[in-house]
Amino acid sequence: MTSDIGDVFVSLYMCVQGAQTLKRLSMIMHCVDGTLKVSGWPLWSVKDISLKRTSQKCLAGPLFKAFSSHLYPVPPMPVSTIIHLIPSSSSSSLPSLSLLFISGQMSNYEYLTQLNKLAGRSFNDLMQYPVFPFILSNYTADILSLNDPTVYRNLKKPIAVQQKHKEQHYINNYEITGGMSDGPYHYGSHYSNSGIVLHFLVRLPPFTQLFLRYQDGNFDIPDRTFHAMHTTWRLASCDSTTDFKELIPEFFFLPEIFLNSEGFNFGCRQSGEAVHHIHLPPWSGDDPRRFVLVHRAALESPYVTQNLHHWIDLVFGYKQTGKAAVEAINVFHPATYFGYDVESGEDEISREARKAMIKTYGQTPQQLFFNPHPSVA
Repeated sequence: MTSDIGDVFVSLYMCVQGAQTLKRLSMIMHCVDGTLKVSGWPLWSVKDISLKRTSQKCLAGPLFKAFSSHLYPVPPMPVSTIIHLIPSSSSSSLPSLSLLFISGQMSNYEYLTQLNKLAGRSFNDLMQYPVFPFILSNYTADILSLNDPTVYRNLKKPIAVQQKHKEQHYINNYEITGGMSDGPYHYGSHYSNSGIVLHFLVRLPPFTQLFLRYQDGNFDIPDRTFHAMHTTWRLASCDSTTDFKELIPEFFFLPEIFLNSEGFNFGCRQSGEAVHHIHLPPWSGDDPRRFVLVHRAALESPYVTQNLHHWIDLVFGYKQTGKAAVEAINVFHPATYFGYDVESGEDEISREARKAMIKTYGQTPQQLFFNPHPSVA
């Protein structure tokens, strides 16, 4: 378990009655000050438990109680044993969720939320925060028609290669890194990591304090601070070769992330403009609530509904690894994938460097699909 003060070691135990009847879950937390804290829950209060990984190893399971959510690492017995003893476990719900989605009975937002959960993403883990796609490509127009296919990003391609001319750069990078010990890969950074999450949420406490801790007590350089949707889109999709940000769920429900309501001093950009509220597209009237309303409508639009399965293939599906990932220009640094051996370094310094690399680079979601995802009927 990772807290704001470092790693906290936890043991999670099952209390059983008879051979297979799970009655209670108990947790012993080994705190950094040497003390022990014990907690327990009756089975009726456990809503769900599913596999979670930490530093690219299956070390934890998110335990969802009836009224709250907590993250606890794995018990002495395999977490899969606990999962199978809880009938409501989501580990077997993927086929039914997919059926609801492709039959039009589940919204795009809800389906992405469920896929993130099943892939080990959690609002409690900045390193594995839920990831949502960039949806729109037009942040400059005065009027936006959601019936116009040209206002949307290409969901068939990774965010970094939305422009055709960018593809060769990353193909060349794949060939160059092929001779390296950790290669080959197209991208040396990732579309989702703790830095990206804090970049987007820096105006919203307590993420502000987490950002400052992440940046050694300072806000970022003003020109690098999240300040305009158009700039963020251009960097991710075209102008940068190291910035591949996708979005987070808050872009579709939380207008407060675009407002500097606390009056934080983020400094001035080179243009002399002070960084304050986020500059939103003209079609939103620079109104955060209207932006979120239109953005959510875009996510649920017929165009996105008919094409979202392509993005799912890239992030959660068969184009995540192997030949399909290479052909899709979708291979990231090996440290971002499950199974990366952080203990294989020659000495303690190199092993710690690998662990720090994972925390910095981000972690690719657990692969959920191994064949092309069906389109919505």
